[in-house]
Amino acid sequence: RRNAIQDLRRKIDLDLLTRTELLIQPKATTTRRTDPGVQFNILSLDILHEEAFDGVRAMERAVLETGTDLIVYPSVIQGGTLEYKSDYSPVKFSQADYNLEAAKQQQIEQRAFGRHSIFQFGRSGGDDSPNMETMLLSILERFRMNVIATSVHNEFGDGSMVIARCEDSDFVAVWDGRDHVTLSVFRMDERRMMADKMMHSFLANLGENWGKQLRDDMPRGIGKVITFTNEFQ
Repeated sequence: RRNAIQDLRRKIDLDLLTRTELLIQPKATTTRRTDPGVQFNILSLDILHEEAFDGVRAMERAVLETGTDLIVYPSVIQGGTLEYKSDYSPVKFSQADYNLEAAKQQQIEQRAFGRHSIFQFGRSGGDDSPNMETMLLSILERFRMNVIATSVHNEFGDGSMVIARCEDSDFVAVWDGRDHVTLSVFRMDERRMMADKMMHSFLANLGENWGKQLRDDMPRGIGKVITFTNEFQ
């Protein structure tokens, strides 16, 4: 019935038609805490703006009159006409109208320790299997990274994952076994330059048929950090 009412409103396609869903459940008790309840769908014609909603309220009151142990939730209100207001003058709010003390305090207390960059690479063709371990370790050696520990995982179907931990950095390279590679780079350094170098070097090792699809850069630190230090200098 719910799908039938939805389809009917969609086919008629009139703003006057209002569809409302009422979810009726028993009040939370030890015996009926997980009761899914009952759902009603109401399709009404809203000509005088308030007619449809008055009908919904009347239905709510009728249900509540059957017993005090029920709760009615209007979960969906869809459609209906808009009430015209003559000489409408909207109020425009400025930034000064809001209390920004919490945001200012968070900005003062936050502290970024480093940059976390995530790259997603994809290819348009080819079926070769990139060697994640060889590529990542060769790039780290080229940049003279002091690798403390590495971990290689090949038990994920056709794909593979390589994790490398350095003194001030962590790297994770994941190949899904098909046409996507994800590279995660974290360094105790907020500068973007090193992440850019890693991205270009990794792409060069993957081959010409690979390209960058997505990139996301995030600060990592304490105090609910959301911005890099140099963004406000």
